[in-house]
Amino acid sequence: MITFTTCKHWPLPGKALQLVCQALEAKGLAADCVPWQEMDHQHLAQSKVILPLAAWDYSESPEAFAQWLNESVERGVGVLNAPELMQWNMNKRYLLELAKQGVTTIPTRFIKTADPTELKAVLSDCGWDEVVLKPACGQSGNGVQRYSVTALSLPMLPEQSFNQGWIIQPFMPEIQQVGEVSLCFLWGEYSHAVRRMPATGEWRANSQYNVAVSLFTPDADTITTASNILQQLPSSTAYARVDGLLTNEGFVLSELELIEPALFLDIVPEAVEKFCAGLEYFVAQI
Repeated sequence: MITFTTCKHWPLPGKALQLVCQALEAKGLAADCVPWQEMDHQHLAQSKVILPLAAWDYSESPEAFAQWLNESVERGVGVLNAPELMQWNMNKRYLLELAKQGVTTIPTRFIKTADPTELKAVLSDCGWDEVVLKPACGQSGNGVQRYSVTALSLPMLPEQSFNQGWIIQPFMPEIQQVGEVSLCFLWGEYSHAVRRMPATGEWRANSQYNVAVSLFTPDADTITTASNILQQLPSSTAYARVDGLLTNEGFVLSELELIEPALFLDIVPEAVEKFCAGLEYFVAQI
């Protein structure tokens, strides 16, 4: 059994996962979708491999999610991507590590708590006029705030809801001008890309904010840059999404999605076959 985990808040698979399950079943491979919180011993015993592609609420209980990943491996289940890689990817502090390795990222600072004094000190040190605040462990734009340094008061950060720290980045106007591009990789190879354009008057390129998604053809340099980022990871990936902005200086990484990215397989049918062929091969090796 190949199990794609969803989550208790959104237990049903979306169109993309439905297409993947249908393609796997056409190959004679059983597939199902189960909320990760409901993956009991019986489900684990029946699963050869687990992919948490729709675990869209893990940031609400990251410790429990990480424990579940580790327990799955301990019970002999294959997990994609590698649990240690996903746990590293759960906290956006990974952007700081990638920047130290030479990856061009949106400039990023980290604060441990929502202390206004600490936030003010960082803003003063960086000299940014307008910033975006993101929970270090967060999903789908939840808790993300945009803040002008010239405002009379500091933003109120919901400390109890997001207790893994915060990252601070300068606001990048390109997000409203040309949108964010997402390059999707399957089994380590570039597959396809989309442009995600925020709605008029909006700056968050997330589905809950009515983002417009369209197929996009990146140039060779952008594909190479994104591929090189993945090559710096400690393990290979079955799937990955490299998000970034196209600036005058080239591709700038905004986020690296290695856990539950939308891969837009429902608008790229040939990618479904490629993904499923890789899964078929992976299962055969177990």
